[in-house]
Amino acid sequence: METILNIIKSTPWWVYLLFFYVLYIGIRALKARTFSINRIFIVPLIILALSIWNLIDKFESIKDVVIWAVFVPIGFAAGWGIIQSFKIRGDHKKLLIRIPGSPFILVLVLFVFVIKYFFGYMKASTPDIGPVLHSLDLAFSGIFLGLFVGRLFATLKKFAKTKHEKLKKS
Repeated sequence: METILNIIKSTPWWVYLLFFYVLYIGIRALKARTFSINRIFIVPLIILALSIWNLIDKFESIKDVVIWAVFVPIGFAAGWGIIQSFKIRGDHKKLLIRIPGSPFILVLVLFVFVIKYFFGYMKASTPDIGPVLHSLDLAFSGIFLGLFVGRLFATLKKFAKTKHEKLKKS
């Protein structure tokens, strides 16, 4: 119990702020929403930048790039597959898209948060596990990037195939 309290006390304030923001985003994604098609690029671009930054920051050898690159397509396939069951609607004139609510984003962003928090904790508390943690961090970074990019491309493809209907931003 004392270890948990120490972990909580030593966590920077901004991590809590980030956690609540991630939770907010995930809860909003539970409801169907209509928005500009341009908005679906924002999160994948942020994840892309963070993933590449993570790769550059942790780069030790070409093995790191290989690990990351192997896991990106795995995440891409999963992200693509998840969208296949979604019924997407589109307003091609106003470039609006309606995506049904789903727990996918909530679960994914919380999972990413927990994994990254865990990696940070393990790195700080158990330095001798470094090489294993290093490879796992790169693998998860690749998977997360692939998930968001796969979801983006599948959504764009489904949008292109939707029958036009008038939509309003929600």
